[in-house]
Amino acid sequence: MRSGVGQLKEFSRSGIWLDILDELGIWLNQIHEQLENHGMECDHRMLDRLGGCAEAVRNFSDIVNVLTDLAEGSKGERDTLLKNLIKGR
Repeated sequence: MRSGVGQLKEFSRSGIWLDILDELGIWLNQIHEQLENHGMECDHRMLDRLGGCAEAVRNFSDIVNVLTDLAEGSKGERDTLLKNLIKGR
């Protein structure tokens, strides 16, 4: 990793990251509104797509914590965390 724990913690408190989180929250609300307003009209592919989009937004919202965990862990712990992320755990 190129970033250290201190850098990641500082970034997590920065205005840039907080602005990004605000925007991601708007995206998530729009996805939820789409589901609430049109959920019954959507076919299963659209529902899967919207669910996947919501999951991606939530996962990205947590990326600084994931990177911090990676930076704090040993190589073995990092490998395990990455494998679990890929598997969706």
